[in-house]
Amino acid sequence: MLLRGHRESSGAERMIIKYLRRLRARRRQYRNVSKSAKLEWPVSPGGAIIKDRASIGRYTYLIRGTRVARGTTIGRFCTIATGVDIGPPEHPMDWMSVHSFQYNTGHFRDVPGYDKPRRIKHKSRPSTAIGHDVWIGTKVVVRRGVKVGDGAILGAGSFVNKDVPPHAIVGGIPALVIRYRFDAATIARFQRVKWWTLTPQEMDGITFNDVDAALDQIERIKAPAD
Repeated sequence: MLLRGHRESSGAERMIIKYLRRLRARRRQYRNVSKSAKLEWPVSPGGAIIKDRASIGRYTYLIRGTRVARGTTIGRFCTIATGVDIGPPEHPMDWMSVHSFQYNTGHFRDVPGYDKPRRIKHKSRPSTAIGHDVWIGTKVVVRRGVKVGDGAILGAGSFVNKDVPPHAIVGGIPALVIRYRFDAATIARFQRVKWWTLTPQEMDGITFNDVDAALDQIERIKAPAD
């Protein structure tokens, strides 16, 4: 093995060092992923916090500083920036207090007497659902229960509190539709073709920068053999 002070190392030692570095980097990526989360390989968590029973589709990547709440579903080929909060828990606004002491003991479990009041069950909103091929910009908050359609873009800094249609570009506080990426016929075609069911290897040779041509090519790939 390579010893400190030695200026040279063998090829095998360099390969081992490179492998160990990759292993450490991989462990850092998955450090904040819950054991009950379901990640369809390959997914790049990027150090993001992924809570219990969240589900993320293949080829989706996230960046450190992002948080995915319990039960959230995220589709394939999504691009999620840093500082994003997807489906955070909400506090009751029509109870005596907005504080969580009324329904759980989590934050002050070690404080004597904090567990004494009888807790009342707090019914939360449904889980958040992000479609396939969604781009979420920096510091976006997606409210719990919101459904984001395939191909949508959520502009940086937006507060998304309503469902987002497929291939819509939204932005603002609250987020509003700015425009659609394509015309209605092309969007319908995307929804029918569902290119995200393919792997990158299967899409070798696709003309990605020409949407009509790309969809034609994918239709031929997915067409049943005669």
